[in-house]
Order: sequence, then C-alpha cells, then structure tokens
Amino acid sequence: MKEEKDILNRDVEIPEVVFRKADAALNQIRANTGSTKATRKVTRIQGRIHHVQAAAVACAVLIGAGGITATAAVIHHLWSRGMQANIQATEEQQKNLTDQGMVTQFDQAYTSANSDLTGMEVTSEGITVKPMEMIADGHFVHLSFQVEGYDLPDGEEPFFETMKVYTGDEETAEDSFVNMNGSFYNGIICDENGNPVYEDGTPLTVDENGTTIERYKAEDGTLEYVMTLYKPDPEESLLGQMLHVQMENLGTVKKTMFMNGIEGTWSFDIPVSGKDAAQTYELNAPLENANVTVLSAALSPISVRVDYEVTGEIQAQEDDNGLPEVGGVVLKDGSRLLYLLNGGQIGYQDDTHAYEISSFDRVIDVDQVQSLLFRIHAGDSPEKYVSVDLK
Repeated sequence: MKEEKDILNRDVEIPEVVFRKADAALNQIRANTGSTKATRKVTRIQGRIHHVQAAAVACAVLIGAGGITATAAVIHHLWSRGMQANIQATEEQQKNLTDQGMVTQFDQAYTSANSDLTGMEVTSEGITVKPMEMIADGHFVHLSFQVEGYDLPDGEEPFFETMKVYTGDEETAEDSFVNMNGSFYNGIICDENGNPVYEDGTPLTVDENGTTIERYKAEDGTLEYVMTLYKPDPEESLLGQMLHVQMENLGTVKKTMFMNGIEGTWSFDIPVSGKDAAQTYELNAPLENANVTVLSAALSPISVRVDYEVTGEIQAQEDDNGLPEVGGVVLKDGSRLLYLLNGGQIGYQDDTHAYEISSFDRVIDVDQVQSLLFRIHAGDSPEKYVSVDLK
C-alpha cells in the first residue's frame, strides 16, 4: 500500500469550483497564439464534475431557468451508464448519433475479427480497463472506460493518480497537447424535474454522517471513467488522430489526497473516429451594448463553435475575459434550453477576432434550433441574454 500523496500539483477539479458558476467555471490557461492580447484573454470553460455537489447545483440552476430540465433519468441505454450521464440523450438521439457516424462502441468492435480495436483492453495488477464508447465531432471527443477488478471501499471516491492524454509521437511536443476533463461516474444525474437523483430515478440517500451516498459501482461491480477531450487550437480537430491515453496507479481520493494506491499502468492507443456533423450559419449579428458581432456559428448535436468580431472595448471580468458566451438555445417550439455548456474554451485569435468552442452536457436536435442565446457581461451589471436567430 502506498502512503498518502498530496495531489494538489495535478490538474484536479475540486467540487467547490462548481459553485462559482454551475456550468462554466472559467479558469485562466495559457494562450496558444503569439498575440499579447490573446495570451491575456484565453480562458478555459471547465466541464461539470460528476460529484453530488455538482449535480445538485446544476439541477438547481436548471429549475431557476424557468423549468427547463435535463433529460429524464430513466432511459433505455444504448451507451454505458457513465457516457449516458456525461451526454444525456434519449434512445432516439443515441441511435441518430450512431447513424450519423459520430459513435464508436468498442464492445461491438471487440467481437469483429477485422477491427483495429480488437483486444484493446489492458490488465495490470489484476485490474482490467477497456474503452466502452467514443462520441466525436469536429471539436470534441467524449470517451468512456470501464474499470473491472478494483475493490472500491464503500463511501470512497476512485481516482487515477496520473492521467496522461496526448496525440502525436512525442508527449511533450507542443502540438501533442490535449485539454481533458475527466472523472469517475458516481451514478447521479438530473431527473426530468431538475432534481439530482440516482440514474434509476430514485431519490438520493445519505449515510449515518449525513453525507450523500454516491454509486460509483455498477450492478456488476465495475466502475466507469468518462473524459471529454479537445485540442487547444480551435482550428484543429481530433478526428483522424491517434489518442494516447495512459492511466497510472488506481486508488481513492479525499480532500485532494491520493490514498490506498495500487501501482499499475493502463495504456491505450485509440484512433479517433467520428464525424463533423456541424451545420454552419453566417450570422453577422451585432450584440447590443457588447461591442461584439457574432460572425458565424457552427452547431453540432454535441457542441458549438462561434466566431466573433470585436468592434470596441471589452470589459474583462475577474474570472473570465469579458467575451459573450453561448448560454443556451431557443427551439422552434419556443422552449429554451439553458446552461448547456460542459467544457471548452473562449479567446482571441487576434486583436479583433475571437472564438468560442464549447461542448454540451446533452444531445440537441440541431434542426429544431431557432436561435442561440448569448450571455452578455457588462462590467458590474447583471449578465443578460441576447438572442440571435440562425439563418
């Protein structure tokens, strides 16, 4: 058994971050251009975290948005439980994404003698890890892994001490860097009324200390790790690239301390298949009192890219760069889906042009979207939404 280790030096997402902004806690990261303005103004939109606190806050926000809620909890899964929680989708939506070529289901590939994915599972120290699903479009990749053989103690949170993801031949090469948000799935989602519940629709329960009980284990005792990936360069897609994923040392985590570690290594080389299913709209729509014009938007079932022109001074905030953000969509039936963002980044390409790439926390029907909703930041005044119709 390894001694406890402080893992604060890792890129660890702490649940308290969620309380700052339920769907988009913005943290400053390095820029990937040479512009001084760009270096100062690129922010990363962190994905939601599958912890009890995150689920509760996210669901509360959905209720406050006028009753718009996430997908119902009880769904016939075509995907693994963790992937279904990461991108909530109806059975029909799951089938549609598969038909569009956006989904790779590795369990089917294992049974195909002609598949390059056959035999991809890795066993180390008696623990077997294997990829389950990959969902990919032109910007984002969602990837889930099943973990079998680890005896997780009740009430503990599983954790990989080291997680490396990169493309190319050299891990340290500049163009090999991949942004990653990931965590073990804990069995908690939002139900059709916007409340945090277990994935079977039952209410949350607590232990003798009043702590919510999380369900990391599936019925067969396996765990699932789910990650969302994207390249920091908004012009670069992961489609067609080889993902190198390396997990080291499986244990538990508590208050950022890694404990009870089993020393093992699980490495994968995964070709990224999928499809850029985005529909592009030329908009050229000025945002009122924001000094920003929305030039275009590319909308896919799982993500959005927006290109902006900055026409005047932008008031940067303490925790973001002041640029507008996509806050949701308006459907053709008049309903609004808010708080869709679930990871990505927003920043400048040069002094007058900016962009946003963001994944969604659920699947949307692009053909049913009438307009995009933008959150506008204006100094100390409350943020507001501005609607831009798609053309």
